Amino acid sequence: MAFGRIGAALLAYCEKSNVHGLKYVVAKDHHWSERWLWWLLCAASWSAALVALASTIGFYADSTPVAIAVDTADRDWITPYPAIGICSASSQSAKDHAASIIEQSANGTLTANNARGLSEQLFLPSRMGYVKQLERLDLPAELYLAIDDKVKPKCDESLTSCKWLGVEFDCCAEFSHLQTSVGHCLLLNSVHARSTLDFRVDSRSSSGIGSIGLEIGITHHYAKSNQDFRVYLLNSVEIPTLRTPEDRVLRNVGRSAGATSAVQIDFNVVDLVNLAGVDRVSPEERKCRFTHENDASDDERRRQPVYELYSYDGCTVDLEIEAMSAACGCASYVYPRSKVAACNMTGMRCCAELRRKSSSRRKIDEAIGSCPADCQAATYQWRAYPIVDDDNNSEKQLPINSGSSFVDLRVRLLSWPRMRYQRYVARSSFDIFVLSGSSIGLFTGASILSFVEIVYRIVAALC
Repeated sequence: MAFGRIGAALLAYCEKSNVHGLKYVVAKDHHWSERWLWWLLCAASWSAALVALASTIGFYADSTPVAIAVDTADRDWITPYPAIGICSASSQSAKDHAASIIEQSANGTLTANNARGLSEQLFLPSRMGYVKQLERLDLPAELYLAIDDKVKPKCDESLTSCKWLGVEFDCCAEFSHLQTSVGHCLLLNSVHARSTLDFRVDSRSSSGIGSIGLEIGITHHYAKSNQDFRVYLLNSVEIPTLRTPEDRVLRNVGRSAGATSAVQIDFNVVDLVNLAGVDRVSPEERKCRFTHENDASDDERRRQPVYELYSYDGCTVDLEIEAMSAACGCASYVYPRSKVAACNMTGMRCCAELRRKSSSRRKIDEAIGSCPADCQAATYQWRAYPIVDDDNNSEKQLPINSGSSFVDLRVRLLSWPRMRYQRYVARSSFDIFVLSGSSIGLFTGASILSFVEIVYRIVAALC
């Protein structure tokens, strides 16, 4: 009885339906040949609708939901200044501390000069923290960590006056310490720092072009103690690492400054902005990560992220530490602190061999190749040169630096960018829904209400 009522309800629906051809299929006053013709036409139409639907879903399944386009509108853009990292892997106090520990641990078998020579070798970049002669002393890893901690700079002894758009600000309130694989860094204008000032310039403003935007004074004390210091110019997400390209590093800063003790850095920038909705697409589909997406559970290879916020550079450091942990049971003491135990000198030998073996490096490089890119990725082109006094330029007649500065860094935006990249949502689930509905509507004339009406008539027939 129930099936009979349902059949009658469906028949009544077909007689009055706006779905193409159904009323002719059930029309009893039409010749059977005409009804069969409409059966065939309806079947072909519904088959075409299903093919179009499958094609639409397949196309969207195979294509990326996020795309990048070039924006040349040049309207009201906010242009970011680069992040500045002042980094050093050694200091005189660290060398003195290392020499003292080595001499005491040698129990008279090493002279003070020999101990100092070994401490100097400890900080040579080519040694990577490993000195063969120190293995026999069997010093615990904690002592090497204590030596490395001595490299950490004190901000008030490292930086003098800082200015942004001509207004002085407290250097130590804006710079933050960050330990990296290239040493201890003072970072400014980075998401990994605690900067409170907005180091960006508005294209609607007259400031920022042709004039010095950012000035940083580095003290004689820091330069003398940290003779290997380097200046990194990065975007706000990047971290100084051993893999940082050379075109983002300013080495031999004192030599670059010359007799004037001032270096000017002129830069241009190509920004990449993320439009609304990009953050709602999964990282796997958009093929990049935002800084807050640093959940280690998403990547079993990065069990213990070193940094709180995600970055591609941070991912590379995590995987390098994981590789050292897997091969040596510890991580290099010169790397950022992690939950992996630090190596003593025997472990450092293993880490050094790991980096020298081409097969091991290749495996690490392959693992790092799968690190998601940064979604925020401004690109900077810059050049640094010493400021030369010019009597015809009133600005240069000002004192180039104060007596306490070893070198002044002056950063200037050369020109407003004429293009930038935009990452946007090219398709969404709603797009699939709309296109699927269009295909069904085109071939069959059905709509959502058509299917709702079928359900309604069945329920009404059963009640």
